[in-house]
Amino acid sequence: MSIRRWHVGKLIILWSWGVLSAGLAITHFVGTAVSETPILHGFEIIFVVLALLVLTAITWHWLGSKDSQ
Repeated sequence: MSIRRWHVGKLIILWSWGVLSAGLAITHFVGTAVSETPILHGFEIIFVVLALLVLTAITWHWLGSKDSQ
């Protein structure tokens, strides 16, 4: 199904899971020293940035389709 036809509830669920996942990654990122797991720290920050960018792009696409209707 096209993102353009999604109900707003699907975006809420998507953002809820995304923010929960990003929050858990940031919590671990802040709670441990970089010297303990430098590679994991890199992956965590990349995950958080990518997750928020993807969620923003999906929402932008969905809202853009609502403007054109």
